[in-house]
Amino acid sequence: MNSKYTKNNPNPEIPKALRDFVIGNTYDALVAIQGSTIVEANDRTALLLGCASKDELIGKMPTLFVTPEYLPIANERLARRISGDTPTDSAIYDCRCKNGELLRVEVSIMPWWPSEPILSVLIVKDVTEREKHLEALRGSERLYRTLIEQMPAGAMLTDHNGTIKYVNSKASKLTGYSIEELCQKINLFHPDETEAHRCYDLAFSDNPTSGTCETRFIRKDSSTMWVSLSWQPVYSEVDGWCCVNTIFTGISEQKKAEAALRRSETRYRGLIESQQDLIVRTTPDGRFTFVNNAYCRMFGKSAEELIGSSFVPLVHTDDLPSTLAAMELLDEPPYRATMEQRAMTVQGWRWLAWEDCAILDSSGNMVEIQAVGRDITENKLAGKALKKSEKRFRTLVANIPGAVFRCKYDEQLTMQYLSYEIEDLTGYPAMEFIGNAVRSFVSVIHPEDTQRVTDAVKAGAMSGKNYVVEYRVVHADGSSKWVMEKGQAVYDADGHTLYIDGIIFDITGRVMAVRALQKAHDDLASAYELQREFLNNVTHEIRTPLTAVKGYVAMLLEGVAGPISDEQKSLLHRVMTSSDHLLELVSGVLEVARLKSGTVAIRPRACNPCLIIDKAISSILPQARIKGIDVLVDQPTNRPLGMYDGDKLSIIITNLLSNAVKFTESGTIEIKVTSNTEGTEIIVVDSGMGIAQSDLETIFDEFQQLDYPRKHKATGFGLGLAIVATMVETINATLTVSSEKDLGTAFTLYAPTLNAQ
Repeated sequence: MNSKYTKNNPNPEIPKALRDFVIGNTYDALVAIQGSTIVEANDRTALLLGCASKDELIGKMPTLFVTPEYLPIANERLARRISGDTPTDSAIYDCRCKNGELLRVEVSIMPWWPSEPILSVLIVKDVTEREKHLEALRGSERLYRTLIEQMPAGAMLTDHNGTIKYVNSKASKLTGYSIEELCQKINLFHPDETEAHRCYDLAFSDNPTSGTCETRFIRKDSSTMWVSLSWQPVYSEVDGWCCVNTIFTGISEQKKAEAALRRSETRYRGLIESQQDLIVRTTPDGRFTFVNNAYCRMFGKSAEELIGSSFVPLVHTDDLPSTLAAMELLDEPPYRATMEQRAMTVQGWRWLAWEDCAILDSSGNMVEIQAVGRDITENKLAGKALKKSEKRFRTLVANIPGAVFRCKYDEQLTMQYLSYEIEDLTGYPAMEFIGNAVRSFVSVIHPEDTQRVTDAVKAGAMSGKNYVVEYRVVHADGSSKWVMEKGQAVYDADGHTLYIDGIIFDITGRVMAVRALQKAHDDLASAYELQREFLNNVTHEIRTPLTAVKGYVAMLLEGVAGPISDEQKSLLHRVMTSSDHLLELVSGVLEVARLKSGTVAIRPRACNPCLIIDKAISSILPQARIKGIDVLVDQPTNRPLGMYDGDKLSIIITNLLSNAVKFTESGTIEIKVTSNTEGTEIIVVDSGMGIAQSDLETIFDEFQQLDYPRKHKATGFGLGLAIVATMVETINATLTVSSEKDLGTAFTLYAPTLNAQ
């Protein structure tokens, strides 16, 4: 046998056992090669490569179907086999079928006989869908990871046992604890926040609930911070309630998802590991006539235990009806059937995919059933895990106060994912932007801002850093909204930009507030300028002529223009008095304007406030005695020095005392003084005419005068208290008033000490 199949005999007869093995296999594509030429193949191979029959393959080289980039690998493996070396691992190639379709296949080389390298068997498995599924899974993980990193909030995932499975870096930055410390179940709640803590604990009860609250956390440095906290249970179709998603609102940067990625890699590792197929033969009624070693290992039984027994007890009762229904197809051409079922293995219930083929006798009667199966449990679980991952991702995105997106790095920023919040910003549904189905996202950016946005995205992609740009979007109703976009580029292994991931926030309110503030500032500056011009005009246009009038009147009174009569002198004195009153009015208006303009400086100096009060009291005593008013003073014996603006404090107190004398016909005026190193309090109480409640709100306004008890109008212009109120504000003091009509009035002034300048 060894001398029959050698390189010196390149065209030997193919052994019948080899042909039967290749032709009889109905699940995998099998090819027998002699040297590097196909000498036998099964129908599965022809179907896989798009050939009408296996005869089209005979005599051809198997590498004919391998794409150019994988041809060196395929040739090297064949050369190793021909040289006597058998590659123990399988290889994945891109294969082009006869019809031009591109497939992804896994190829294993099996020697027909170890000492005969010229005869080999190629096992070809179509893994196109598996590779696509794996790539989609990896893309979902990249999208999940990138969006979490861009989320402006701290995030935590906690399992049903209370174990923290994931914490992002923003949560660490907010709390001051390291991620490792947070994973040790640190209680962040403030001791007084028992109700919030209790509500949060309900998320881990038998009936978990979601919720939001505002509460306080204790940071690592023992400081207290307020946070807006939200939590929501996450459910899995496989495990039910599995974890709780916790979000700290206001956190927007950088997270670490390495632990989550490692967990994901562990869950999906089974999808990329090779699976050994199961091969069995049964009688038409389902009793085993042959089982291979892989089947024995999976079910933990020997071939002797299985031969003659039925496969039915191994199948899950829920899947048995569909299995038997599929097997009824074996009675009719093409005598093939496929099915998926759960079976009880040594690893528990596992999902198996089977392809059955009827074996017929010469009369066309089915004598046996050959079945080839493989374990697809990982594929099933991977699909559920993907749904679980997507649901978890959507839960996180739903808590983000903005529109989350992923777009291509192209001129139109073609959207691949866009959350529903974009409709609030633009008025258009998210689906209209996906793949530019109806419109591109660039089309809703304000034309004046388009270049600035594209420049910011390009700069972010070139630098590898986050970018932030503010711009306007045009709403469907024609209005414009201001938004802030924060994003980051995603790169492939070669450093080429694949996508842009980011979040878009509505900042229209903030922009409008800034604009309103700027307008108010401009209006205030304009008003101040008008006021300054008015003061200048008053100074030149009123005070100068009045001064001249007084000068001329004085000259007339002195007889410079000749003798004047007593009647003329009386009239000139009235002119002089009216001029003084008018100058007093102008000076008062100028003083109020000067104080309100903010240009009056405070001049603190060390002084005794009680001495200032004594001086003010002395100035009003003569008038009080004329009217028969008793002035009662209560001052402390200890008179501490302090920093005060003595001039302004004197003006304020003198005005308050003068008003008390002015509006009190008889009775008393009481003055109570309290002074310490922090400030001085002066209370002035009179028993005069009092102030009506309707007048209390306006007594500090300019040109406001109270009704005088006498028949003629009170003297003055209503500027005294206006000046007092403005000076009180200037020296950071406070002034309150209480009064009852016909009972009297009380003014309370508190003047704090000032810092030296």
